[in-house]
Amino acid sequence: MSIRNNSSEIKDNDLGFSTKAIHGRMVDKFGNYNVKRVGFTAWHPYQSLVEMSWLRFSAFTLLYYICLNGLFALLFMFLCPNALSGEQHTDFWSNFSKAYFFCVQTSTTVGYGGVIPISFMANILSSILALIGLMTFALATGLFFARFSKPVAKIIYSENAIIAPYQGGQSLQVRIVNASKSQLMDLEAQISCSWIENIDGVERRRFQALQLERHKIFVFPLNWNLVHPINEDSPLYGKLHEELLKQSIEFIIFVKGFDVVFNQTVYSGNSYTADEMVWNASFAPMYDTSPEEGLVLDLDKINDVINLS
Repeated sequence: MSIRNNSSEIKDNDLGFSTKAIHGRMVDKFGNYNVKRVGFTAWHPYQSLVEMSWLRFSAFTLLYYICLNGLFALLFMFLCPNALSGEQHTDFWSNFSKAYFFCVQTSTTVGYGGVIPISFMANILSSILALIGLMTFALATGLFFARFSKPVAKIIYSENAIIAPYQGGQSLQVRIVNASKSQLMDLEAQISCSWIENIDGVERRRFQALQLERHKIFVFPLNWNLVHPINEDSPLYGKLHEELLKQSIEFIIFVKGFDVVFNQTVYSGNSYTADEMVWNASFAPMYDTSPEEGLVLDLDKINDVINLS
């Protein structure tokens, strides 16, 4: 079977990645763009702290907490010698630990009272640290709320896209399911195909939106198979697996829906390359019926396929 390379037959639907022939994935498995920004970039601390992972956020918060109190502990030791009440020690670490835990009690407004500042400079430093501590906890509270209240689509995708029989022909299929217990409504899906094509001796990346059997559903209680019929209007028509690999083809998927719990629109994305496709297969059923529980959806079966070879 030959590849349909007539450029006039294909209408470009550039997603914003340009037509430069770049061999490599454009969108990762989490829906993020594989674009590395260098040079001058605008940095927004609030946005970075809200969007970073919980592990990085927790590590950053702990590091900031340790460094803030450690810095003020050193200031108390070197700017105000013997300015804190309590037993004075001759070794560095004993004096540092006393100053450090005093700073912890001051910044968190706990104030046990075991150690108190006894000089003017020490009281100034304590006042500054208390103010910074209050502002820090106010900002941290806002960040925690923003992170917890941020809607995130927990849509999971099948590990592979499949080429499955469809109405006497073939189709490209991807299966998605809502892994969260929250309700998603008014879901819309779009699959765009991207490949490298030689046009007048120059390699260019081409784009085309794939026609779906159904691009929108009202409710999403079960799994949803995104089906693209491979007909004469499809850029996949007549292509073999080896040809898709050669052309660095990639299927970019974007899904959006309305989250009832957060009352906001959420987005999700994924992509598949030619080596992540299974040919002549169909997805195994994910749900079954039970007299006691009605429909039972097994999320662990999202990757189960039936080989039809």
